[in-house]
Amino acid sequence: RLIGEVDLLIDATDNEATRLLLDRYASEHQIPWLYASLEGWCGQLALFLPDSPSRYRDLFPEGAEGDAPSPTQAPFPVMATTPAVIGSIAAAEALKLLLGLPSPLTEGLLLVDSLQLSFQLIRR
Repeated sequence: RLIGEVDLLIDATDNEATRLLLDRYASEHQIPWLYASLEGWCGQLALFLPDSPSRYRDLFPEGAEGDAPSPTQAPFPVMATTPAVIGSIAAAEALKLLLGLPSPLTEGLLLVDSLQLSFQLIRR
């Protein structure tokens, strides 16, 4: 009831349980959703379409989270610049979807490391 009728779900949550709930809701209601996640200097983005065979739960199965820190983990949970970088990319991808333009995020997971200034698209 909180979500209502929308053209796109944009995820900026901070926990796995909510992301899994969004994945299930989007799949059941045939709504595209844009996943964005942050940690330290790094971020991840993916766009899941209703007709796509790949879902969030396929990329990140429940209980697959490790306890080891990431290799680029910063002394702070999120650097102030990381949300700006990831948020700008997410906004551009959301606009592309709503305007009917193609997006490479429908085919992969974008990994962004602003400390190393690297972008990597992993195909799903």
